[in-house]
Amino acid sequence: MAFAILIFLYLLQSCNLASSESFIGVNYGQVADNLPSPSATAKLLQSTAVQKVRLYGADPAIIRALANTGIGIVIGAANGEIPALASDPNFATQWINSNVLTYYPASKIILITVGNEVLLTNDQNLISQLLPAMQNMQRALSSASLGGKVKVSTVHSMAILSRSDPPSSGLFNPAYQDTMRRLLQFQKDNGSPLAVNPYPFFAYQSDARPETLAFCLFQPNPGRVDSGNGIKYMNMFDAQRLNDTLTCEVDKQKALQKFLSNFDHLALVKAVSFSSAEKMIFWKAYDLRALNCTDVTYVPDDRVAIAMIYALILPRFELLGMLKMLANLIREHHVDAVRSALNAMGFIDVEIVVAETGWPYKGDSNEVGPGIENARAYNGNLVAHLRSMVGTPLMPGKSVDTYIFALYDEDLKSGPASERSFGLLKPDLSVTYDIGLLKSSLTPSTPTTPVTPSPKPTTAGWCVPKAGVSDAQLQASLDYACGQGIDCGPIQPGGACFEPNTVASHASYAMNLYYQKSAKNPWNCDFSETATLTLKNPSKSHFNSNAISLHIYLQF
Repeated sequence: MAFAILIFLYLLQSCNLASSESFIGVNYGQVADNLPSPSATAKLLQSTAVQKVRLYGADPAIIRALANTGIGIVIGAANGEIPALASDPNFATQWINSNVLTYYPASKIILITVGNEVLLTNDQNLISQLLPAMQNMQRALSSASLGGKVKVSTVHSMAILSRSDPPSSGLFNPAYQDTMRRLLQFQKDNGSPLAVNPYPFFAYQSDARPETLAFCLFQPNPGRVDSGNGIKYMNMFDAQRLNDTLTCEVDKQKALQKFLSNFDHLALVKAVSFSSAEKMIFWKAYDLRALNCTDVTYVPDDRVAIAMIYALILPRFELLGMLKMLANLIREHHVDAVRSALNAMGFIDVEIVVAETGWPYKGDSNEVGPGIENARAYNGNLVAHLRSMVGTPLMPGKSVDTYIFALYDEDLKSGPASERSFGLLKPDLSVTYDIGLLKSSLTPSTPTTPVTPSPKPTTAGWCVPKAGVSDAQLQASLDYACGQGIDCGPIQPGGACFEPNTVASHASYAMNLYYQKSAKNPWNCDFSETATLTLKNPSKSHFNSNAISLHIYLQF
């Protein structure tokens, strides 16, 4: 009977591994001249836990290669196609015929994104055409009997938010609210998601403190409390982080234009060397704090001033690019802040999709944050966080569909080296760094009747605290692990593993349980260098052996 139960648990886990990964996707960019063939890519993807692929266009070779793989496909209409889609329903019909009907259902197209970060262009004509384009695309799908099967959305920069700190106060930028309300009503009516691009990497570049890095990388940290509802956030992906505390609703472009029209570049050059107090006077004088702002304490980053210098010295400098850089420097918004903004506008039923997020594994010498260990930590811990199904504080118990950027490096992209260094795979199809997506690392071994209730490790089997680590460090690691959705009930008072009541014992339990739930990836037993892997079962020296071993065995 016991063996039969174990077989059932094994089969149940196998089913979960097959189905519960549907929220993990990857972006397949093509701005490169050294990419492997789509057929080779499709074959490799089938050996991973990736269940969805987002394209920035509708490349026929890739869509065909993904046929009969079961992998969901997101295709995109470019910003340049929006005017034709908006003005001509026949163009939308032709677009659907060419890019969807030709391949569906063998190629599992699930979502069409109309445009990318359109609101950030500040092109009012283009923005006004976005909704009509989406509506015509939806009508074309419905005419082809695909309404409800293939969704229509658009992808937004996180600059659509004007307020996100604390997450519970998230609001859409007033400049975009009317547009967002119409777009969201369309998405609510058609059951399509709001797609956003959060990048903790950019937030860290603007606030390069160790505690910010840990918060970005899902590593042990003190957490940050939402003053609006008392919820403690343990990572930036779930919450948000404003660089400094600019939470007012600023019409950035209007303020910027006024600033540029009233100041010359020599004064700006001098501004770079201003003290914090002088900067405050300097910026306040030019109304960057005066547009609907209250109770704000904000010391601008020197790089903002430098960006504005470029804007004056180089008349052809693209205002859009500068605004995007300023948005990244000023703040970074994330999932629960978007959820709060949706709720505040009354769209509680509109789901969120993370269309892009990632971390570069290398960059230029003057870039802060890129590195293979940081990239492995962010993407690996993100995958583990999604698999835990703990969700976010405002959306508990489920994982948001998330597309990691990116499948390959794109060597033809301009900008700093980091822009060309997000790839999870190399052109030769080898792994840049492992984040536990290969199916071989996920499939559980066939269970056998155990000699004892304790599991036999297939690798270094347990994660335990390192010797000499302080209780304060272990407590931070303990708080982090228990905040990731694992069951820490047994180490609570009265629990089977509460004794011995020491931080080290409790941390050992929590670290190991987190490690076991994270597909036993080595980087999941780091905890800011407070933990290590061992072949010695910690339950035999720290806890009630039968209770902890049985708990781990049945769970894993």
